Amino acid sequence: MTNQQKENPNLILKELVQDYTQSEMKEILWMWYKSAVNAEYATLEREEKQLISSLFERLNQVIEVLPLV
Repeated sequence: MTNQQKENPNLILKELVQDYTQSEMKEILWMWYKSAVNAEYATLEREEKQLISSLFERLNQVIEVLPLV
């Protein structure tokens, strides 16, 4: 992270929006989620599964509000 980004974290979000469309981000996030859960699903503890799902939901919410930043 650059000093400029540290001083203004919104720059990171703006760069993300410039690099990817909202639908691309959601699609990539979904692919990541599926591969994470499917690859090791049987070996994950219940708490780990919940953490992955929670992070997925939160990141999806961030993607939804990005156009508002």
